[in-house]
Amino acid sequence: MTRISLAAMTTRRTFLETATLGLAASAFAPPPPDAAPIDFHAHWIGPRVVELLGKRTSPRPPQGQGWFDIDARLRQMDEAGVQRQVLSYVGASYDGVMPPDEARPFWRAQNDDVAALVKKHPARFSGLATLPTANVAWAADELQRAHQELGLIGATLPLILSLAIYKRF
Repeated sequence: MTRISLAAMTTRRTFLETATLGLAASAFAPPPPDAAPIDFHAHWIGPRVVELLGKRTSPRPPQGQGWFDIDARLRQMDEAGVQRQVLSYVGASYDGVMPPDEARPFWRAQNDDVAALVKKHPARFSGLATLPTANVAWAADELQRAHQELGLIGATLPLILSLAIYKRF
């Protein structure tokens, strides 16, 4: 292995070439033997959201225990060799089908439920907050709450917002 001293990197170009070669080489390095996959795109709906949806005629909760049964999810993760899942909401937007005041409890419940699940299984799950698009000020408040109070590591916005913005331009 060739070693380059920092003193030999006298220009920015030399530094960038060396750094680029190092990054490229690391892309071909095998993962550590104890590394397990992380599923960073795992959808989950919290039990309080399911309860809230069950009281409505529309939208309805998804069907099937795969959405709610954590023990089954953990078994499936183990069978597949998945170490961790980063949980987010399914992607449907309540903003598009409910007035903002009616949708707000759903977003808060989902974020609270994700945080509770992450707290119960911190070695297996990380969580992303789901933010509303109908009320931007509330989305900012919820993002702050989700990160500072609930410990969620990031956030998602519903696809409907992306499509609405795209159509404007």
